[in-house]
Amino acid sequence: MEGGFSSEEDAPKIACYTLTLAGYTPTTPCPTEASMLYTGICGGCHGDDGKGLGGTYPDLTQKHLLGIQKQIDASLAH
Repeated sequence: MEGGFSSEEDAPKIACYTLTLAGYTPTTPCPTEASMLYTGICGGCHGDDGKGLGGTYPDLTQKHLLGIQKQIDASLAH
């Protein structure tokens, strides 16, 4: 896998974990490997806490990320 990109299978796991960094509690617990996937694929740029690195990469913990509020709502509804 190329660094910085997840597989279609891993993306929902990473999204679940990212929601927890933003303070959401998913109705279905995140898979156990979700934090490891996030750290390995996303953490290098967005930080292990999801807050971005020095303003260079977006803070994924903001409550309203442009363009994805609909996907967040759909993820929480499951």
